[in-house]
Amino acid sequence: MKRFSLPFYYLFFLIYLIGSFFLHLFLFGMVFSLMQGGSSGGLVGLIFGLYSFPLGLWNFLFFIFTPPVEQALKPQVWLGSVLGLPLLASPFLAYMIGSSVFNNDSPYMLYITSILLLFLLGMIVSNAIIYALAYAVKFLWKKKQAGKKA
Repeated sequence: MKRFSLPFYYLFFLIYLIGSFFLHLFLFGMVFSLMQGGSSGGLVGLIFGLYSFPLGLWNFLFFIFTPPVEQALKPQVWLGSVLGLPLLASPFLAYMIGSSVFNNDSPYMLYITSILLLFLLGMIVSNAIIYALAYAVKFLWKKKQAGKKA
């Protein structure tokens, strides 16, 4: 059995999130560009990638393969996994909220602030659901494998 290191897990998760972000941007940009024959599909793909990244859909694969079942329910592991993406995005969102609140050029400042806060809350909820599903799949798989050995 492999040893589980929490700092290594957090570092690996951070590297994964950064890589996943760039993969979302460039992969969706390339797919949309190929679908539209090389025209303005890159911009559409970039926008689609930016909006789909916070959902954490690819985090499902990371959560299935990295934390062992025995370690996955420890509070340090699941809190770090669920809050990792929102914490990574929070400085950018804080900058957006701060710049929209202190620049009173537009009447939509309160609207923008509330949308960004709901966006952050949505990331937390989405990652919690994905982590729970990944843990359930991993737990059932391990239970099935243990049943076959017996």
